[in-house]
Amino acid sequence: NKKINELKEERLISQPIDVSYMIRKVDRRKKLKNGSIKTYKEDVAHYIFKWHKESHMVKIAKKGIREYKKMENHPVNYTLSQLKRWASQQANEIKAELNAGHWRFSNKIQNNDRGAFEYFNSVMNSRKANTTMQKDKRAIDLAIEFFGTKERGLKSFTKQEIVQFRDYVQQKEDMAQGTKEQYYNAFKNFFTKARKDFIIDVSPCDDITIPTGTTKAREHLTKEEIQMLIDAPIKETQIIAKKMFLFSCFTGVAYAELRSLKWGDIEYRDKCAYLTYYRHKTGMKKPITTPLSDDALAMINYDRKKIYPLDELIFQTTLHYNTINDYIKYWCLENGIRKNITTHIGRHSFAIMWAAMGGNPFHLKEILGHSDIRQTEIYYKIQAT
Repeated sequence: NKKINELKEERLISQPIDVSYMIRKVDRRKKLKNGSIKTYKEDVAHYIFKWHKESHMVKIAKKGIREYKKMENHPVNYTLSQLKRWASQQANEIKAELNAGHWRFSNKIQNNDRGAFEYFNSVMNSRKANTTMQKDKRAIDLAIEFFGTKERGLKSFTKQEIVQFRDYVQQKEDMAQGTKEQYYNAFKNFFTKARKDFIIDVSPCDDITIPTGTTKAREHLTKEEIQMLIDAPIKETQIIAKKMFLFSCFTGVAYAELRSLKWGDIEYRDKCAYLTYYRHKTGMKKPITTPLSDDALAMINYDRKKIYPLDELIFQTTLHYNTINDYIKYWCLENGIRKNITTHIGRHSFAIMWAAMGGNPFHLKEILGHSDIRQTEIYYKIQAT
C-alpha cells in the first residue's frame, strides 16, 4: 500500500500508542457510457494511527502490500456493518503486530539520535526573542552543571535522571521558585521539541514537573506617585533615566523598545500623536500603535511643528540597563517611594492605571503586544484587589 509506505517513512518514526479505524463517506464521480458524470457517496474505511496528542489517517486500500504482509482484498459486496467489522479486524491486526514488535521502522529513523547539547544549542539559537534565548542558555548551563560536559545522545536520558535533575534545580537556594520553574521548563521543552522533530519517541520529561512558584502582585506606581515624580528633581546626568521611565509609565513601552525608538516612529494625525513600533521580546511581526498623551510627549519635549530626523534615536544614551535601573531606584527612594522600582515597573504602572480607568482589556492587549489575553487580564486582577 503506497500510502502505508509513505506513512512509515514520514510519520511512523515512533510507535503509535493506538491504532483504530474510521468509516468516512467519500464523494465519488463515475463517467457513464453516454458521457455524463454520475456522483455518489461511498463508505471508505481508514486506519487511524494515534500518537501523543497527534493522529494520522490512512485509507485502507482495496489492494495493498505492506512491507511484510499482503492485506486482504476489500470486500466487493458489503454492508456498512460488514465494512466496520472488516476495518476493525484490520486495525486490530496492525495493533497486535505493533505491540509484538513485528513492525520495523527504517534504519534511518532508528539511528536518528542527536547529540543532546548540540541540539539544545541549535534550539536556543533558533529563538527570535532574546528573553527566551536567555532562559534556554541558563537551562543548558544548569544541565551541564548536573550532567557534565561529556556529549551524549537525546535518547540516552532516562526518567530517573530527569527526576534527579529536577530535584537539583529545585534545591538551588539562590533562585526564586518561579525562576527555577522557568529554567526547568525550558530544559523540558528541548525534549518536547525533539519529539515533535521525530528524533525521540517519548520525552523522558513527561509527567515530571517542578513546583509552581507563587504569583506575586506586580509592583507598580500609583497615579499620585507618578505625578509626584514628574515634578521631582534629579541630577542632570541622570535625567535621561527619568524621561525613559516616565515615558514608559505613560505609554507601556518596555525598556528594550525604548532604546530603539526613533523620531520617525511618531506620526501626528487627527490632532493626536501616535507611536508605532515592534515588540522585541515576542518577535511580533505586527506593529504596535500607541496613542501618545500630552504627558508622554512632554517627556520627550515633542513639538509637532518641529521637523525631526526620522532615523535619529529619541533616547540617546550609552548608559547600561543596570545603571539606569540604579538611577531610577535611588531617585524614587529619595522621593519617599520605597518600592523595588526598575524600568519595567513603568510598563506595569501604565497597564494597571489603564485597568483602573476601565479601559478595554483587548485594546490594552494590543498596546502591550501580548500574544494571549490572559497575560493582560493579570493587570485587571491586580487592580481589582
